[in-house]
Amino acid sequence: MATPVGPGRVTGFGWVGVRSTQHDAMRRLVAETLRLAIEEEAPDFVEFGFPGGDTFELFRPGGPNDHPHLITGPLPGFLVEDLDVAESELRRHGIELLARRRDGTAGWSHFRAPDGNVYEIKHRRAEPR
Repeated sequence: MATPVGPGRVTGFGWVGVRSTQHDAMRRLVAETLRLAIEEEAPDFVEFGFPGGDTFELFRPGGPNDHPHLITGPLPGFLVEDLDVAESELRRHGIELLARRRDGTAGWSHFRAPDGNVYEIKHRRAEPR
């Protein structure tokens, strides 16, 4: 099957978020065993970064960073070339959009897929050269 072309095209994964009741054990696994770099941390949240700019975020249930959209398990974020075009495509196919955040051209939108799970489309700012 050919890869779609155009500004709404998915180019990869850029983010995964997980809410875990075993937050401390998961933090140790990711930081100490998998050796991912900690980019940001709070008592109920830790963000790990990959060299290419992708992120893995771990949330403790019940804290201010609990993120109510993390209701179906891990939430993968698909990288897209243009958020507005990708959102339009999702709506055109009857997909429910749940939440969105924008910061210029960067941002994300969460949506409920036909399987009932929540996923994300994401666009990040190009790194300065």
